[in-house]
Amino acid sequence: MDDYAAATVDFSWLTLYCPSEPRFHLALAAVMQMQQEFALALGAYANALFLEVKDPEPLYQIAICWLALGKDADAREALQTAIEMSYVSIEYAPTAKKANQLLESI
Repeated sequence: MDDYAAATVDFSWLTLYCPSEPRFHLALAAVMQMQQEFALALGAYANALFLEVKDPEPLYQIAICWLALGKDADAREALQTAIEMSYVSIEYAPTAKKANQLLESI
């Protein structure tokens, strides 16, 4: 079993048994994204966003998945929302910067 397959099993288990922990959903989404399972990653990022509604990082990653799926309009919307959410706290400034750069490149 390769590392990504093992990580998928581990994080799937963690999200099942600790469903209210956003970090596990983010990790599962990242593993799926690395395996180019973008549609599956979208769902896991959405779960993380649902659990941590102030954090714009899941939306930034959702935008990357939408781009990989050829859904530029959806990616733009996700990036714009991530940027707006970033104004809540200075800790989200790096996400706002990344989102702005990606938005300008689309």
